[in-house]
Amino acid sequence: MLMSLDPETDPLCVLLMIDYYAVRACDYQFLIDMDKRWGAKRNLSQLPNCAFSIPLAFFHQSLSLSEDEARATSLEEADQKLQAALIMFPSLLVPLLDKCGVHIDPSARNHAYFTSARKDPDPLKLLIMLYIERGHSLWKEPEVSNERRGGGDDANGKILLKTMDICTIVHGILYNV
Repeated sequence: MLMSLDPETDPLCVLLMIDYYAVRACDYQFLIDMDKRWGAKRNLSQLPNCAFSIPLAFFHQSLSLSEDEARATSLEEADQKLQAALIMFPSLLVPLLDKCGVHIDPSARNHAYFTSARKDPDPLKLLIMLYIERGHSLWKEPEVSNERRGGGDDANGKILLKTMDICTIVHGILYNV
C-alpha cells in the first residue's frame, strides 16, 4: 500500500524498509515479485537492504517448497543473489556477522576486501548501518542461523553458513591474487 502512493519517486523512501517488513511478515513472494518487477528498473541490487533481503526471501521460500527441484532452484537463486550482494557490498558482511554474534576468522575479518567501508561514501555507510540495525534479527532466525551453530544436517544448508563459506572463498581468492 505504501508503494502505491507514489512508486516512481518514492518520497517516503519505502524501498529502504519494505524488504524488512516483507520478510518479517513472511511475505517472501511479495519481495521476490518486487525484485522481478522493479529490480532492473529501480536498481534494487544497488540498495544494501534489498541486495541482502531478497536472497533471504528466496531462502525462506525454499523452506516452504515441497518439490526438491523447486527447492533447489530457489536455494540456487538465493546463493547467486547473496554472492552478488557480497560483491556489491563487502563492507556489510563483517558488521552484520558481528551483530549476529558470528565469529569469523581474524584474517578474513581484517582483509581489505571486507574492510573497504573506510572507502565507502557516507550515504552508503548510513544505508549499511540502517540495514544492519534493522535487519540483523532476520539473519538470527533459527531457520537461517541453525547450521552456523552446528545444529542439524539439513540438506538445504543455511544462508549464514554459506555466507561464511563465501567469506572464506573470497578471502582465499584475494589472498592468492
